[in-house]
Amino acid sequence: MLFINPAFLIGLLGISFPIIMHLLSKKKPRLLEFGDIRLLSAAARMSVKKFRLRQYLLLITRCFIIAAATFLFSKPVMHYGSFHDKTVNVILIDNSYSMGYLYEGKTRLESACSAALKVLEMLKPYEKVAVFSFSDLLAPVIKNPTSDRSLISSEISGIKISSRKTDVVAAISRLDEYFSSSGVNLRVIVITDFAKNGWQGNIGSPVPGKCDFICIDVGAATPENFAVSRAEQAESENNVGVVNYSINKKRISLSLNVSGKNYKTLLIDSVSGMEKIYSVQPSNIPSGIHICYWELEPDKLPFDNRRYFVYNSVGKPRVLLIDGNPQFSDFNSEVYFIKTAIKDYAAFTVMNPAQLANENFSKYDFIFMCNVPELARNVLAGINDFVAAGKSVILFPGDNISVDKYNSVFRFLLPCEISAAVDGSMPVSAYKNTGISELLSDIKIAKRFILQPVSSAETLMKFVDDSPFLVRGANNVYVFAVSSNLSFSNFPIKSIFPVVLKDIFAAASGSGISVKYMVSGDTTAANGYPDITEVLSHDGKKPVLSGNNLPEEPGVYQVKLKGGKKEFFVINPDVLSGESDISRIPDQDIKRSFGGIFYRVIKADSRFEHSLKKVLYGNEITHILAWCLLFLIILETILVYAVRG
Repeated sequence: MLFINPAFLIGLLGISFPIIMHLLSKKKPRLLEFGDIRLLSAAARMSVKKFRLRQYLLLITRCFIIAAATFLFSKPVMHYGSFHDKTVNVILIDNSYSMGYLYEGKTRLESACSAALKVLEMLKPYEKVAVFSFSDLLAPVIKNPTSDRSLISSEISGIKISSRKTDVVAAISRLDEYFSSSGVNLRVIVITDFAKNGWQGNIGSPVPGKCDFICIDVGAATPENFAVSRAEQAESENNVGVVNYSINKKRISLSLNVSGKNYKTLLIDSVSGMEKIYSVQPSNIPSGIHICYWELEPDKLPFDNRRYFVYNSVGKPRVLLIDGNPQFSDFNSEVYFIKTAIKDYAAFTVMNPAQLANENFSKYDFIFMCNVPELARNVLAGINDFVAAGKSVILFPGDNISVDKYNSVFRFLLPCEISAAVDGSMPVSAYKNTGISELLSDIKIAKRFILQPVSSAETLMKFVDDSPFLVRGANNVYVFAVSSNLSFSNFPIKSIFPVVLKDIFAAASGSGISVKYMVSGDTTAANGYPDITEVLSHDGKKPVLSGNNLPEEPGVYQVKLKGGKKEFFVINPDVLSGESDISRIPDQDIKRSFGGIFYRVIKADSRFEHSLKKVLYGNEITHILAWCLLFLIILETILVYAVRG
């Protein structure tokens, strides 16, 4: 307790006056001769005892009157927690994504910043202030305490909502990084929405000195929120999850956007406190990679209404099969086994070299050249343009070719030099797709070509002597060491044959693209990529990066690495962590989190300034003393009449 006018406390000496008066007013009893008083002695003793009790009560009452009057003029103030002129004020402002909740036209963060500015107004001009924003991280806004009010106000107004979840305990514990060696007392003012997800664990004192907490609540009593919790692409369908964090069941709309266009809208019945999964089978979507998202109708927390994913729509590829040695029997043709392998997922056309003179190659996605010895010059030019457009050519040599002429005619295509065919069994030992390695032992080789890859080529399959079985060039031209029929091996009739062709289609069409999904603020998925050269967002913009970290803002980002490799990173809010459940933490849980540390919770309502002033600088109790003084005066008057009576 402190006093505004401590000089008046000297008035407490006045308590001695009624005591002195009481002692001086005592008279020495006189002895009077009287008759037999046995009957009166008992009544006299009782009367004397009552008189003395009233006298003592009157004495005590008068002492209290003087004490109450003295304290009344001294203006005592009751302080909450520790109070010291050198206390440093640390304002922590919650900027996690739940603070984007709209209430009465303002976000919770805007309310928090307004509350922080009001705190700043009420602090004394000489008091120093440090400011931090926090989510599950503590970010310094003004790291070094200062009394420059204009600077503090400007920095507070510039705080933005982050994409991260809340962790009050982790943020407070990190204050020791900034103040543990300063030896100061801290008054930590935490401004948050008290969403229950952010209070996991117990809060300890972050500094060796005294530390008090003032918590300002800017949350709504009964918030209403809906969130898209997941968007998962399965083999033929997309699964989307929606969570209702409100207390009531409600029908809401849910839309699927594909490459900037609304693809489908659903009306769904959300159930309070539950996640519901809905499945959609996309159809009639053009082939290619599409940036997609599910989006709910607008609510009071827009941040978690949208969830991104990447959808690679692979239509039936158009394939040209060039049979370099046509046969009367389809089974004996060069392309029979290829047709059998791809018929379920590709549309193909079969031609022989003589039919290619006027063919438009641009309408195809893949060209297979099976045992083709040579082609007309204009056809070669067309295939060259086809490869230059980024499309794939697959070459199967055979008995119909001369290796010297083949190497000369197709030198612009070949990722390797082909040497003369050799007879003899040679097992296949390895394939890049290690998941099907057990199928390699079934391949029986009777004859094979020796392939000598160029430096830029990649060997996808090889024999036990490390010579290539399948080579891929940087220009997406594939060359096999065996023919596409049974004249060289049994490879075309083995179960691995359609798998290898499907892998080629997947790699060339982009269905093998690398997509990594991560939540906002989690950079662990990018830790293995120190060679990021460029990051592009889904709208084509280049986000501002901090070091080698990925952005935290939700979206789809195309990451370019050294060497030209590209990968997609899909960043979404961490809804399943509970951050979107913005219902308030119960008071008993707050008390449990703080343990024995002093704290006060203030609601940012119409009485906010009054409550804040009481907590910051104490509560003046003169009105209580005035009522006590009035009561004591009335009691003193009653006792005076009782004594005289």
